[in-house]
Amino acid sequence: MDGIMDDVNENDTSETIVVDDMPLDDLNSDDKSYLNDAENVETGMARHTDSFDTVVESKFPEKKMEKVIQLPLTRVKNLMKLDPDVNIASQDAVIAITKAAELFIHMLGKEAYKFTKQNKKKTIQKKDINDCIASCEALAFLEGQNWSIS
Repeated sequence: MDGIMDDVNENDTSETIVVDDMPLDDLNSDDKSYLNDAENVETGMARHTDSFDTVVESKFPEKKMEKVIQLPLTRVKNLMKLDPDVNIASQDAVIAITKAAELFIHMLGKEAYKFTKQNKKKTIQKKDINDCIASCEALAFLEGQNWSIS
């Protein structure tokens, strides 16, 4: 046996061949419903995407993955309702405000960390945030505010 079959162990007695976590016997059955099942396709794509992400992360370990900020939608909705001008907040509006707040927090944190790093510290302090607000034009609207951190 030439080529491909040279690598097969002659003493191997296993009878089931597995392709993509599915035994070959299952793939050869008369039931072909898995071909049109969108859920199986999405699950398969997700599995392969996850494995791709794992490979990418293992090849580039020096780059730290940033933690995703997720604010609870119900709390944002409750904060929106504190405004007397807001009686009802649609789900789309709550999602948009939440995403904007997440992006704002992310940007403020990154900018404040620059000042923390300049001071050769590892923990962001109120002084770093105040310095960031004072020096960043995009945050000028926050100047003069008395923020209490508890």
